[in-house]
Amino acid sequence: GFVEVESVRFTNLQLGVGATPIITLSTSGIGVTGTLQTSGLSTLASLKVDGTTNLAGATVTGTTGMAVATVSSTLGVSGVTTLGDNMIMTKSTAAITHSGTSLTISSSGFVDVEDVRFTGPIIGFGASNVITLAAGSATVTGSITVTGSASMQTTLTVGGLSNLAAAALSGTLSVTGATTLKNDVTLEKDLTALTHTGTTGLKITSNRYVEVESVKFTGSNIGIGTTVNVIALATTGVSVTGTLQTSGLATLHSATVTNQASLGSAVVSTTLQVNGLATLASATVNGATSLSTATLSSTLTVDGLATLKDSLTLEKDTTSMLHTGNTGLQISSTTGFVEVESVRFTNLQLGVGATPIITLSTSGIGVTGTLQTSGLSTLASLKVDGTTNLAGATVTGTTGMAVATVSSTLAVTGVTTLK
Repeated sequence: GFVEVESVRFTNLQLGVGATPIITLSTSGIGVTGTLQTSGLSTLASLKVDGTTNLAGATVTGTTGMAVATVSSTLGVSGVTTLGDNMIMTKSTAAITHSGTSLTISSSGFVDVEDVRFTGPIIGFGASNVITLAAGSATVTGSITVTGSASMQTTLTVGGLSNLAAAALSGTLSVTGATTLKNDVTLEKDLTALTHTGTTGLKITSNRYVEVESVKFTGSNIGIGTTVNVIALATTGVSVTGTLQTSGLATLHSATVTNQASLGSAVVSTTLQVNGLATLASATVNGATSLSTATLSSTLTVDGLATLKDSLTLEKDTTSMLHTGNTGLQISSTTGFVEVESVRFTNLQLGVGATPIITLSTSGIGVTGTLQTSGLSTLASLKVDGTTNLAGATVTGTTGMAVATVSSTLAVTGVTTLK
C-alpha cells in the first residue's frame, strides 16, 4: 500500500499527491514528474528534466538534461552545457557576455552570425568565401567597397575589384589586377614620378584624347586646345600644321615646305615637311631639301646637293656669289642655256637670245655678226670670212693688226694706215 503524511503519499520510492506520483527516488538521484519550480537558487550536481522546468535560479555543477525549462532568474552551469536544439532568446536586446579569459565559438561545420558565415579562418556569405584570414594578412575574394575613409598602415594587396569611397594608405598599395578609377587622380607630392618597371612598355590611351599640361594627344596627333593636329606623326615622318619655329640650330636631313618657311638656322638629317610657315634661326641641310617658299633671317648651309625648282631672287643691293673651294665654280645647264643679264651661254657659245654671237674653241674665238671696239684691239691674227664694213663702226683709237686675212672685201671709209 502506501503511507500518507498529511497530503503527501509515500509509495515505495515515490512521493506524490493522491494516486499521482511526483518524485521518484533512486540511488543515482531523484526524478520529478510534472513541473519543478523553485523560488530561490537551486544548486544541483546534475539535472535531467523530461517535462517543463520553471526555475527562479539554478546552479548545476554537472550534466543537465531538460526537455523544457523556464528560468525566471539566473541559470548557472559550472560544467558543459549541451543543447540538442536551437537556442532562442526572446529579450528585445540580448547579449552573450563572457567574463573569463577567452570565448571560442566553433562548429565542426560553420558558424553563421546573421548572414555572415565563419568556416575556420574563412569569412563568407552563404557558401561564398569572401575573406580568408592568415597570420599577418587577409585576402578578399571579389570586390571590396569602402564608403568612408580607410586607413592602412602597411601594404594593401588587391587581387580583384575594389571600390573605395575614401582610402588613406600610409604604406604601399599593390594591385595585381586592373585598377578602374571613376574620378580624378590627385598627386600631392612636390616632385612626383609615374614609373613603369615592366619589360615591354607603358601605354596611356583614351577613347577621346590625353592631355599633358596644355598639350593634347589624340591618336597620332599632337595639338593644343581645339587644334588637335599641330603635329601629326606617321611612320614616314612628321607633319606640322601652322608655323614651325626654332630659336637655335635645327638639323634636318631633308625638308619639304609647301608654304612659306623662314629659317634662321636649321640642320636637316632626314625629311622635314612643313605645311605652313616655318621660322628658323639658321639651317644646315645634309640631304635633299624641297622648299615651296622659304625666308632665312641668317645663313643657310647645305652640305649636300641643293636643288631649286624655280627662280632664285637676290634682294640685297650689292650681291655676290662667292666660291671658297679649291678647284673651281661651274655654272651649267643640262638641257638648255645659262643667261647672265642678257648674255646667253649655250655650251661654248655666247649670244643674245637665241642668236649665238661668240663661239669659243681651243684655237680661238669666232664672232658671228659685227665686232666693234671703242679702243685699241691687238690681234695676233684676224680672219674675216665675210664682209667687214667699218663705216658703221666708231673707232676712237688706233687699230693694229699683226696678220690679217680677208677672204672677201675690206671696206674702210676712213684712213687706213698699213705699215
